[in-house]
Amino acid sequence: MSDMTLGGLRRAAQVQSPDLGPAGISASARILTADGERRLGELEPGDRIVSRTSGMIRLTGLARFTCEAVPIALAPHALGNGRPSDLLHVSPAQKLLLRDWRAKLLYGSSAALAPAAALVDGGYITRTPRLKGMEMVTLQFDAPQILYIGMLECAFEPDEAAQAA
Repeated sequence: MSDMTLGGLRRAAQVQSPDLGPAGISASARILTADGERRLGELEPGDRIVSRTSGMIRLTGLARFTCEAVPIALAPHALGNGRPSDLLHVSPAQKLLLRDWRAKLLYGSSAALAPAAALVDGGYITRTPRLKGMEMVTLQFDAPQILYIGMLECAFEPDEAAQAA
């Protein structure tokens, strides 16, 4: 990740979000794997995932849960050209990697991790009350990872799957 280490990103954008529930992404979202794009809901422990942080890695676990909070919808291109590539639903606590003017404006850094709830703008990034209760998935790895999901860079911490279960 060159000069953008996960530790540096955490320090640059330390956001406390205790009441947002667990981090997660819609089970229908697509992720890059060794076998091409797959839906999160189809993954199993042991699958090989393409990580921005570490290259090709193995999924150690995953947790499926019903989103009790109001999910956040990110319209196509909401965070830049092709980011995300399609409509993407995430839980409010899901951390996203920002590497554009938003990181500078919101956190004073060239790159930052931010929970989806902090990015709601009422236009391209919105709350979707009618989808409360949708199935979400959080992925677990041995170390923190940033993954490409719908071409959006999403962060996963080792303890998030345990929180969702």
